[in-house]
Amino acid sequence: MSPDQTSAPQIIVPVSVELADWLWDRLDETVLVPQFENIVGQLLSRLNIPGQPLVSVQASPNDLHPAGFISLRVNDRVCSYSLQTVCWAYLAAGGPQPLDSIAAGRDLSPVLINAGPELLVRFVGYIFQEALSVQPAILLGDAGLVEYERMLRLALRQASRDLPSRDWLRRWLSAALDLNLKLPTPQKAASLLRGWQEKSLPATCELLIAAQAPQYIELQVERQTWQALSLSYTEDDKDLFKQFHENLFDMLGIELPPIHVTTPPDLPPGTYCLMINHLPSLLHPGLEPDQVLVQAGESELNELGIPFKPAINPANRGRAAIVARSVLPSMKSQELTTWNPLSYLVLWLNGVIRERAYYFIALKAAENALKHLGQVFPALESTAKEVVSPERLAPVIRLMLAEGMPVGNLRQIVHSLMDMDFVIAGSDLLVIDERMQVASPPDKTWMEDPAVAVEYVRSNMKYTIMEVFNNRELNLSAYLLDPGIEDLLRNPGVDTQVNLETISEATRQGILDAIRIDMDVELRDDGSYPSILTTQDVRPTLRRLLATEFPHLPVLSYQELPTDVAITKLGQITGQTG
Repeated sequence: MSPDQTSAPQIIVPVSVELADWLWDRLDETVLVPQFENIVGQLLSRLNIPGQPLVSVQASPNDLHPAGFISLRVNDRVCSYSLQTVCWAYLAAGGPQPLDSIAAGRDLSPVLINAGPELLVRFVGYIFQEALSVQPAILLGDAGLVEYERMLRLALRQASRDLPSRDWLRRWLSAALDLNLKLPTPQKAASLLRGWQEKSLPATCELLIAAQAPQYIELQVERQTWQALSLSYTEDDKDLFKQFHENLFDMLGIELPPIHVTTPPDLPPGTYCLMINHLPSLLHPGLEPDQVLVQAGESELNELGIPFKPAINPANRGRAAIVARSVLPSMKSQELTTWNPLSYLVLWLNGVIRERAYYFIALKAAENALKHLGQVFPALESTAKEVVSPERLAPVIRLMLAEGMPVGNLRQIVHSLMDMDFVIAGSDLLVIDERMQVASPPDKTWMEDPAVAVEYVRSNMKYTIMEVFNNRELNLSAYLLDPGIEDLLRNPGVDTQVNLETISEATRQGILDAIRIDMDVELRDDGSYPSILTTQDVRPTLRRLLATEFPHLPVLSYQELPTDVAITKLGQITGQTG
């Protein structure tokens, strides 16, 4: 070991946890601190982030996260999470299924008040794990970045090229961490950074993502559970995974890496999880061998006289029920949809991958998509390849999938990227102009920003947006932003992430508070969420701000709506309670 390596400082990753008073009174700090430090330590190790965790836990003197349980700060930054995270953490911890709360993403406090301490410890641990897994770049603090830079300089000792700035390096590494990809070794990073001065930051990020992305998606199933599922395989199940892949392609419009099943011996009995690149999803409890899931409501099953346990559909959070396999013959005549333990696993897998598909998009997926497009439209391929490279297309596909947008019409996406242009519109809203509108001349980073490119693509997919976010209806009910909030978020023509980072944490939290106060963010009866409507130069920054706490909340812009849409104002987001 060299002197430089032995003199490496100890890097501390500080994590501050505040618990609601009622949780603090029922849980033991001496149990929680080691649990949290173990979770952080595993994440740091899995992701190759320098540092050791230092966790503090205390009762909260102030208002907590709106879920009402736990507030997190990592490296002195707020670590937020969604109400959906709370619900799935509760199920992973072994809690019974409170249908209404989980289906709508409501507060689970009334349910948990009477829960035992063992369930509460697991529950809080799973919230903690998932909150960090959704935004692992928060674990790379200033000290960790300095240490990684030091190791990178050692790897470059024989090279003459300069390192990029620390801010550039943070964004480059965060591009991998944001997708649950581990950091490259300093030697590998040095190789990937060759010629970085001649490439855009987004293009260099794509090379890093491609280098770190696994070649397959790993489904982990507890060993005895997988053996039981394999033995229960019937003729009806023979095309199960083939149909799953076909349906996934039809739904997403792009091929994902193949799925490999592994059977780790340390998973709890009856559970499984999906590796989201290098980090595991929350554990999910499967069905017992003698159980099936049925898509039916309580009243329907009561009329049939069939005993059942209320449940939720893991793919869409719709109402369902668990019944004994023995009652299946009596249900055949009712034409009810059912899932046995194996098809239930596939149903759950479908939901997880659909929601996290963007994590698995790297250069190879974009290259294959462009190759297939060229086979159908060879003239388009030859025209587009100078403008739409795989490095340009991959992040656009990823951002669209992250918001639930289909990417099957690749021809339209590529055409939009080829035609992208902008107009300086000041503060005016030009409804009939298809170009991107900016208040002042944009800089180079704005032109290269994939989030900006997505805005232009979306503006050419108006009726698709209505189909995805408004059930094809041309009557849109939406919340509007106070003009003062829009001014805070408006992009003056720079990279979206840079624009967000110029807004203070206090201001960002104030905007989130305004949304919590003024919006009804629960899932509606038709399976949709209420939308926020704003302008094209505000939407990307707002969407990025909402991504961790409100991942399913649609944020739309006027420029991406058809001209024949009728807009009904549900309310205005101001944050004012009086």
